[in-house]
Amino acid sequence: MGTDGAALAALRDVLATDAPVLVDADGLTLIAQAPSLLADRTRRGLTTVLTPHAGEFARLFPDLDPGGEAGRLAAVRAAAARCGAVVLLKGHRTVIAGPDGDAFVNTSGSPYLATAGSGDVLSGLAGALLSAGLDGLTAAALAAFRHGRAGERAAAARRAGASALLDHLD
Repeated sequence: MGTDGAALAALRDVLATDAPVLVDADGLTLIAQAPSLLADRTRRGLTTVLTPHAGEFARLFPDLDPGGEAGRLAAVRAAAARCGAVVLLKGHRTVIAGPDGDAFVNTSGSPYLATAGSGDVLSGLAGALLSAGLDGLTAAALAAFRHGRAGERAAAARRAGASALLDHLD
């Protein structure tokens, strides 16, 4: 997508729709630069899911320290409440929270998930579940769990990479 003016305009257009929206990668960078992009969606109560890794989370919420497992949960809850979106913080234990404080800590997964493209599979799965009609928190939590289980099966098969995850999704 990029982070130039055209990308910013495209993100604004997507966020202006009434459809559920999942934002990942460059979209998160743009939101970190202009947090007000989410304000209208939050005011209208529209579903938005943000899927940062630790570095993106630090850019989005520089004052929130997700150190340690308890710290991650508290930081993600605070971030979700602040921005009015579901926040899925990727990591060894992916943490997902909604704006109302409901949260999940995903315990499925394996080191095989720490490969290029793995986060794209997770975001794609969450986006597909959103488009199927699941609410944002459920879609994000279910995607994290299924992604983790695919990582466990890929590890058992000794296959790494995004394509291995796709082959092991149930």
